[in-house]
Amino acid sequence: ASAATKVKTYACVVWCGRDMTTADAAVIGGAAPMTVHQKTPVRVMHSRSLAKRDKEVLSLRLELLGPRFGILRIVTAAGMYIKEFVHGDLGRTEPSLSSLLGAEADILQLDVMDVHDDLGS
Repeated sequence: ASAATKVKTYACVVWCGRDMTTADAAVIGGAAPMTVHQKTPVRVMHSRSLAKRDKEVLSLRLELLGPRFGILRIVTAAGMYIKEFVHGDLGRTEPSLSSLLGAEADILQLDVMDVHDDLGS
């Protein structure tokens, strides 16, 4: 499968600037599938051309670990910038976990859990 059709599953530990509730987890879980618009992230601007990329989020799930921490499970098209999806990259990624929660959010750990051959598998 080409890079354009690969799908990856990630798990990340996230922090929120306000207390999260089970209602927040339900909003996040219900947000996908969705298209995320990402401009070239600030952290890679020195080595990548400026571009706007649209990436598909196929599935989202937020498991609360406490009021301010959770595990975000995300299934997405390969090539999406996951860290920027969490914190929003100064508004360069929209929507983001931060914009969906209406609060500051950050990523503490990121793991690739699975790589699928293509969108259909």
